[in-house]
Amino acid sequence: FPDELMPLPDVAQFSAFAVAHRADLAAFRAAAASDGEFVSLARRNAVPSLTVSGFLSQSDEDDFGDEFQFGGSVSMPLPVFRRSGPAVAEAVAERQRSQAELEDFERVVRREVLEAHYACAAAAADVERVRRDVLPLARRNVELQDAAFDAGKAGIWEIVNAENDLVAARREELSALRIYANALVELERVIGGRLEEVRPAAAPAESADAAAAVAPATEPAAAPAPGAAAD
Repeated sequence: FPDELMPLPDVAQFSAFAVAHRADLAAFRAAAASDGEFVSLARRNAVPSLTVSGFLSQSDEDDFGDEFQFGGSVSMPLPVFRRSGPAVAEAVAERQRSQAELEDFERVVRREVLEAHYACAAAAADVERVRRDVLPLARRNVELQDAAFDAGKAGIWEIVNAENDLVAARREELSALRIYANALVELERVIGGRLEEVRPAAAPAESADAAAAVAPATEPAAAPAPGAAAD
């Protein structure tokens, strides 16, 4: 790991990324959309189909030639709307259930992202604490014991103890880094993508006062030409 850990974007950005990229959440969303299509289909089937028929006949009963007769009919099954009512109600209930499951799972995803983001922040803070407080103190103690040994004011065991403390501090740093790495892996799992894909929020635009401060000054008005007549 580098000396400076990667700054994490805001948790809201990770949540938005997870909602858009989690494959399991996409599956819930597709199921809800499919149930909505079933509702539309059930409602269309609730209206019965019309049957249109026609006929044409010819008779030669009069003396003026053949007589043609034609006509048509329209039929509709009864009862008109009762046949598909239960199917529509069942489809609507299924769509509502799928939508509720989708919303519940979105809340689960957001909570997982919040917990993973908090774990990463806590692990990063622990790494920084070890690097800021524990390691420098252990290194300084080794330097002091070495100087004291050279001056004849410390023995070999003081140096050994100082070196052991430094080794323990480095092990503590490695343990903190391992926890931090595992937290990053878990955060990538819950967002459904790489951390590098989550872009930090753009920096806010400069205020109007700051912009005015860096803007070039207005050029002074040109002086009147010598000898110009006064008004």
